Amino acid sequence: MFMWPVTPNRTIQLSYAVVATSGRIRSPEVGYHADSNELASAADLDRGAESLHSGCVDTGAASGTAAEPVCRAALAADIGSVCSMINAVVFDVGETLVDETREYGTWADWLGVPRHTFVSVFGATIALGGDYRETFQVFKPGFDLAAEREARAQAGQPETYGEEDLYPDVRPALSALREIGVWVGIVGNQTARSGRILRSLELPTDFVATSDDWGVEKPSIEFFEKVVEVAPCDAHEVVYVGDRIENDIAPAKAVGMRTAYIQRGPWGWIQRKKPEVAELSDWMIHDLTELTAIAAAENDS
Repeated sequence: MFMWPVTPNRTIQLSYAVVATSGRIRSPEVGYHADSNELASAADLDRGAESLHSGCVDTGAASGTAAEPVCRAALAADIGSVCSMINAVVFDVGETLVDETREYGTWADWLGVPRHTFVSVFGATIALGGDYRETFQVFKPGFDLAAEREARAQAGQPETYGEEDLYPDVRPALSALREIGVWVGIVGNQTARSGRILRSLELPTDFVATSDDWGVEKPSIEFFEKVVEVAPCDAHEVVYVGDRIENDIAPAKAVGMRTAYIQRGPWGWIQRKKPEVAELSDWMIHDLTELTAIAAAENDS
């Protein structure tokens, strides 16, 4: 682990291995030599950019010495977290934008289970590292979520949410980000029906998509690669905001995005002390409006 000088008062922590000769460890991508704060040459910078584009980076070690290549995503995540602007912020949906209290309460009603009991088992399932959908199996073995969703719709009790289910900070936060020139997207594991609801809310956003729209869902790497494809900038200039370490933060980080872990909802509170949260989250926030100050500070630095 190296702490890399970027300016006299700022450093970047790189989590990949570099072994070089003569006590000099070079970072052509940042533009400084770690042993002296000396600016790297233009040739070094060009070589670094070419290596980053190809997917791995030559650390600059002399021939015959050990130098571990760095994958593009890891480099982008580490270097981007200090050196790049934030040009896009992309939000998860459930428990990031939408308070799902009503959602799971109606599922408890549908199953004929007291809401308190359902929520308790739901939280225990998450705490034990299980898939939240296992909760339904406890009360109805063989439960098929897609089939039950259809049954609810046919019974006039479809899954739904509205303006009243948005967290209070959603509209102010999204609006503020756009006001400072940040592209705002919403992409999460949601049904086509949920996508229609999201669009009907006319949130201040530049892009809305769901896993049903794309035919791929989190935590698949392909999902997050699509997020990068639709964003108007490079991966390390995108911040993905979510409440789940395994579904949001870890895979977003794997494709080179920066990440903001929001501590709310069942996952946000249950997972908050997991070491992965500190290791993989660039920021841990409690309110979405914090993102505006974060973006402004990064973009002004």
